[in-house]
Amino acid sequence: MAELATPAEVTLRVSLVASCEAWRSLVGGSAIIDPEPVAPLLTQPEHPLTSRERNVLALAAQGMPADAIARKLVASAGPVHNCLSRIIAKTSADGRSDAISWAGRH
Repeated sequence: MAELATPAEVTLRVSLVASCEAWRSLVGGSAIIDPEPVAPLLTQPEHPLTSRERNVLALAAQGMPADAIARKLVASAGPVHNCLSRIIAKTSADGRSDAISWAGRH
């Protein structure tokens, strides 16, 4: 009767098989990429801002304060402030003018 492998031996064998398969793929010209950290990049939209956020940012780029943007969009000032905060966060900007500059590059 054959002896059963310990869990550690099974893990080692699976790891070796996976490594061999990866080397075969690499030698064959395939790229080896860990899908876990890459998956979010593949599912992100090309532009991280929604159309509403782009509209708000365009009005901010014209120099409009949040209250004026709210009146123009028939909205309250609070949601416009929140929208501007989301824009700044999504663009990793230091503030409104930095977000406007980011939009000019994207």
